[in-house]
Amino acid sequence: MNSSSISVNASNIAENSSSIATNAANIAENRALIEQAFDEIEENSSGISIALALSSLTKGLAPGKRYGLGVAFGTFKNQQSIAISGTFSFTDPNSPGLQVIFNTGVGFGLNKDTFGAAAGLSIQW
Repeated sequence: MNSSSISVNASNIAENSSSIATNAANIAENRALIEQAFDEIEENSSGISIALALSSLTKGLAPGKRYGLGVAFGTFKNQQSIAISGTFSFTDPNSPGLQVIFNTGVGFGLNKDTFGAAAGLSIQW
């Protein structure tokens, strides 16, 4: 009877050892996935920071002006960014007719290696 119990226990120990090894591998995989998720969250926060910086840039031109440059700073959840924009009027800003204005901007994450860009065309009459 004792030898039978010892055999059953040895079998259970072997099975548990195998399960422990499988669990350890699964835990390591989950840790890697969690770290990847946190990295992606930081990257998304950097993208939001870029969007905030881009949104604070002036989109139009002052009356009578043909060119414009802008620089802005953004921050979101410990992620900082800088954005730069340029605006150009294709038409004479002093003419009373149709106005065609092009605007573009780029943003760069300062904490993460992120980049964002935007462009727009405005036609006014």
